[in-house]
Amino acid sequence: MPGGGIGGLAAALALVRRVRGQGALNRRRQLGEIGAGIQPPGRMHFAAFDALGIGEIARGRAVYTDEMVMHDALDETLVGRIPTGTAFRARFGNPYAVIHRADVHGSLLEGQGQRPHRGLRPPRKYNASSKTNTGVTVFDANGGRHRGVALIGPKA
Repeated sequence: MPGGGIGGLAAALALVRRVRGQGALNRRRQLGEIGAGIQPPGRMHFAAFDALGIGEIARGRAVYTDEMVMHDALDETLVGRIPTGTAFRARFGNPYAVIHRADVHGSLLEGQGQRPHRGLRPPRKYNASSKTNTGVTVFDANGGRHRGVALIGPKA
């Protein structure tokens, strides 16, 4: 029962692919990005997205460039230029891309929606949790109980 942020949704997707998971809990009223863009090094993030079953979704939301260009922040002189075309893709197995956190989050939410009975639960305030040998129970402020095999996230 991870949370509804990028890490929590990624953990939930990974868990439901391996065990009969129940989805993710979220305490925020509104889901959205915190921060700005992410520059996934081709292999690393896209391989992770593929493993979670959202690779094509995330690739469809990413922005691709022909080269990476770095300039000095003070005087704007060119520091470096790295082509990211065919040779880059061949070497790293994936393109160089920039993707906004909101688009990563959206891809993960869409991936959650593709797995029946494992979606993101409505937002609630969670007060406590208890652990037994067979799993974990999280208690919300409305008296609800949410059972799962594991709890990933900050202490309730």
